[in-house]
Amino acid sequence: MYTSISGATSSSYVLTGSDVGKFIKVEITPVASSGSSLTGAATLSTATNQVEATRNAFHIIKSSAVSTDNNTFIYMTANIALDQGHTGKEVIVFQLFNDTTQEDIQTIQLDYELSTDASTTFTGYFMVLNASNINYHIKISVVDSYEFSTLGLDLAPSITIPITTFGQLDSNGDTEFAVEDIVNIINGSAAFKDMNHDGIFNSEDVGILLKYIKPINVDPSIQ
Repeated sequence: MYTSISGATSSSYVLTGSDVGKFIKVEITPVASSGSSLTGAATLSTATNQVEATRNAFHIIKSSAVSTDNNTFIYMTANIALDQGHTGKEVIVFQLFNDTTQEDIQTIQLDYELSTDASTTFTGYFMVLNASNINYHIKISVVDSYEFSTLGLDLAPSITIPITTFGQLDSNGDTEFAVEDIVNIINGSAAFKDMNHDGIFNSEDVGILLKYIKPINVDPSIQ
């Protein structure tokens, strides 16, 4: 039994992830080009082959999501590498979820094919009322299209990461994030130490932490 695809009423249609495993038919209803508005009987085409998921063209190596000290911005990165050749465009998608509800989305559509020579890092941010919300998390995807809030076919396994909040970074509770906090984080056992979610804690994670240190205001009159 076939059901109508919501919104698919034009002469072209782009497959989405929800079409995987299904068969697609096209229904055409003839309409008189002039005179009275007569319509003929609807006709169905033969079915396509079963829609298959695209073999992963990419994989997401590392990613991070950090809120700043004013708990207003969430900064995100995704480091993506090419696994095999891919023809066509790619769209990097950052989705902000509050528990299971999507609150915002940011997309980066590439006008070129990702290089096979090296991984590429993409960045984005969300502006929110309270980035310390523990129910927030980021889903990162690579798809072949994005149109009217609909994601195309996956080109890489999507990943979901938690947000490292300012409350976690401010280890001593002085409302600032400074070198002392980084030392405490390095010497501690908190899971969020793995800032780029690659499974290990190393100098790259320390580098991410250093980017968010608040500059120290020095009195120029003191020598």
